[in-house]
Amino acid sequence: MLPKDCWFVGDTIIDMQAAHAANIAALAVGYGYGTEDIKQGKYPPFAWIQSPLDILSYLP
Repeated sequence: MLPKDCWFVGDTIIDMQAAHAANIAALAVGYGYGTEDIKQGKYPPFAWIQSPLDILSYLP
């Protein structure tokens, strides 16, 4: 599987940094330890979801 075919799902700025380092698109979740400030960080996610089911709207 190629990085372009993956998402890195995380809830912290460190998760967004890891996704960037791995060249994987980051999807941030609002139901973990993180807060919405990760949307404003150096490595913003491509999307923000509030519940696990929200990820379904991003699937092809």
